[in-house]
Amino acid sequence: METKIKRDIGLKTFHADLRFVNEVARSLLIDDNNELRHKGGNKANKKVNIFMNASGYLKMWFIGREHFVHNIHYVMAFGEIPIGDQVFHKDGERLNNHSENLSLLKNEVKARFGNIVDDDEVYTKALGNNPIIKQQDLEAENKTLREACNGYDKIARQTKNEVKALHKEIDRLNKKLKTARKRDNTLRARNAKLERRVDMNIKNNIQNLTT
Repeated sequence: METKIKRDIGLKTFHADLRFVNEVARSLLIDDNNELRHKGGNKANKKVNIFMNASGYLKMWFIGREHFVHNIHYVMAFGEIPIGDQVFHKDGERLNNHSENLSLLKNEVKARFGNIVDDDEVYTKALGNNPIIKQQDLEAENKTLREACNGYDKIARQTKNEVKALHKEIDRLNKKLKTARKRDNTLRARNAKLERRVDMNIKNNIQNLTT
């Protein structure tokens, strides 16, 4: 329940920020280098200070609030962002805020991804359909598969060595058994020879007694 309330509050805050972004964009202009500048006031024509957040998006401070730079660029190029819609980068490059690289993800975002806490989460999920992100996902999957294969190869090599050692032990035991059987046959032959000699001595003694 606590998590749901937190997420709902985050969604409302995000929508409120979007409405404010539409107002901020009217106070700025874009120069030939695609950089944001102040339109009027004591900062007229000065560049807007921007910074990068932990997720790799450019952000700016304006009238005590943080705003995503790509949202500002989109509003200035195409107009207001409808409540519930999301702006994302077509090529997956979060620093490329040229208007041709920005697109609108319609409000089915909420239906697809549920309530959101911030737009970073939506952008990350929206970029799942981006070919660059898909390639990165495939590379990550291939890496996982390679690691799994290497693990299986290691197990196979270990098993092979164990089987080899087992065969070696079986050969050793077979040689030992062969030697034991040879000794047994030798002892049997000696016993048979002794039995024959005893029989001969008994027969000779009986003949001597009867003559």
